[in-house]
Amino acid sequence: MLLHMNYKYEMFPNEEQLQTMDRWLSICRQQYNSALLDKQRFYQKNRPDYPEMNCKNSKQ
Repeated sequence: MLLHMNYKYEMFPNEEQLQTMDRWLSICRQQYNSALLDKQRFYQKNRPDYPEMNCKNSKQ
C-alpha cells in the first residue's frame, strides 16, 4: 500500500502578490535575525565562566 506523506502545491501569484510575499519574507527574516542577535547578546552577557578543564571533562 502506498501512503502519501507530503503534498506539493504550486502557486502562480500576480505581481502584487509577489511583492506582498516578498515584504512578508523580509519582515520574517528581520524578526528572526533580531531575535537571534538578542539571544547572542544575552548569552555573551550572562554566560557562565567555566574553567577550560571542566569543559573538556564534560565532553567525555
